[in-house]
Amino acid sequence: IGISIGGPIVKDKLFYFLAYNPVETKTSASIQNIPLPFNISAGVPSRVPFDPTPQYPSAVAGIQTQKRTSDNYAAKLTWYASPNHRLELTAFGDPSSGDMGPQSFQLRNIDFPQGGGDSSIEYGANNYSLKYDAVFTPTFFMQAQLGYHDGQFNETSAINASAYTDQRQLRCYLSPAFCN
Repeated sequence: IGISIGGPIVKDKLFYFLAYNPVETKTSASIQNIPLPFNISAGVPSRVPFDPTPQYPSAVAGIQTQKRTSDNYAAKLTWYASPNHRLELTAFGDPSSGDMGPQSFQLRNIDFPQGGGDSSIEYGANNYSLKYDAVFTPTFFMQAQLGYHDGQFNETSAINASAYTDQRQLRCYLSPAFCN
């Protein structure tokens, strides 16, 4: 549910407009545990036979939900200095944030040796403009505008990206092409 309001501050001279519309989205996916190769605990990669009991550590089957929120807003202030001169100040944006970021649902709950947990994401923009309109004579007029855009896309990883783990056994197990 959003809200907007506007009107005069000073009759025929100064006007305002404000709007706010918060948006929340939820995306869900069904997760299934992946069985470990039969001999992985002994350090020997093997694709068959499979032991259906062991699962990847801390992987949780079920529904995983990703939530994002966006604070959409707009504001405008208009001043008529005279019938031929107008100044407008405008701001609008959609700063947003959410849990988990654009990472794979399947990896969400795996307890990585480097650290686990949810990642987070922040994105969106804030925009500002200042605009001046003037009519000096019927044949001479001017419009000047100055704008500023502040956009962002920041993701905080769920794992320590500077640490690495040898995943050759896992890749070989999941796809024989990695074993060649």
